Amino acid sequence: MPRARRTEPHLWKHANGVRYIVWQEDGKTRMRSTGTKKVAAAEAELRAFREDWERRRWGRQEEAPISRAVDEWVAEKEKPRWGLASSTLNQYRSVARRLKAFLPDRLLASEVSPRDLRRFLDHLETDYGLTPQGLRKRVGILSMMFEWLAKEGLVGRNPAKALDVPRDEPEPIGELPEPRFRDLLQSLEEERDAATTEQRSRNSQMLHDYLQVLWLSGMRSIEALRLTWEDIDLRRKAWTIRSPRNKGGTRTVPMHEALVPILKRRKLLRDAGLFPAETLVRQAWNRFKGRHPEHADVHLHGLRYAFVSRMERLGSQAAARFLAGEGARGGERTPTSELVGHGSAKMTAHYTQWQAEDLRALINALDSSPGTC
Repeated sequence: MPRARRTEPHLWKHANGVRYIVWQEDGKTRMRSTGTKKVAAAEAELRAFREDWERRRWGRQEEAPISRAVDEWVAEKEKPRWGLASSTLNQYRSVARRLKAFLPDRLLASEVSPRDLRRFLDHLETDYGLTPQGLRKRVGILSMMFEWLAKEGLVGRNPAKALDVPRDEPEPIGELPEPRFRDLLQSLEEERDAATTEQRSRNSQMLHDYLQVLWLSGMRSIEALRLTWEDIDLRRKAWTIRSPRNKGGTRTVPMHEALVPILKRRKLLRDAGLFPAETLVRQAWNRFKGRHPEHADVHLHGLRYAFVSRMERLGSQAAARFLAGEGARGGERTPTSELVGHGSAKMTAHYTQWQAEDLRALINALDSSPGTC
């Protein structure tokens, strides 16, 4: 750790190029990564940190209106160090914008009550038709928002904790059983063979390939749709999966050997990526389920659950024997965590202790018997 000759926060460049914020507090040198090597981005992080640091040292000089407090929370969540996906940030911005429009302009953040937030949720439910599940998500965002405002000294307590939302949520997504997956593939094969148009045949084949990739990789459905041919190394039988830091970050992992022929065949189509645009795949999937009501309850995320469950069961048997004596090397992390990208980028960094060949042997031990199309 560098020695901070100055007490005020300043930047320090690590040997790996990442900029750190270093400062003196309580007679001790402290530091925090900015998560970037770029000078401009690091300086922006430093400016924001200095404002927070001064606020902690001297306290707030004035009460903040709720509109300004909400803007500060959004600005905090937009910082690169959180690594939030754009879709997540858009949800936060939407809730913040509607909350500011609903509450009086001069209302102080410290004066917001649970009743105010309850009225706000009623407004969302009435004017925007939000379901109980959507309302629960908004309650979670509000709770996160006011928890941060409490830490910043802008509110004395979190009013969102007193909110109550109906719990009539739908059945949670669970593991897709292998017999159901086999039936799903069979339906796609039958539809492909009976197709009267080339487009219907190609869509059935595309969905068949797509589902097998999810079944044998544990990828999130959007991660598979993001794959480009630059991310896929057929010679090494590995691929690079790219996600936001809060969804596992970027990771390079081995692929199941049964997927190699599928990928080689799809590469002959000369598309930019492994699969067409996300909207086209989603549309084909929804139309297929509309034609086959028996598969209407199938969720793509259920294939990820199935992969994790099968890998964990394998891990308690073959993997336990294969990795005998290696527990200290892996720590609390498992091969499954490495493959599916659970956790943040910081958590993913711990998984690099697992050797690629260990992971390759484990993933290729999975049964690929549902077949290829």
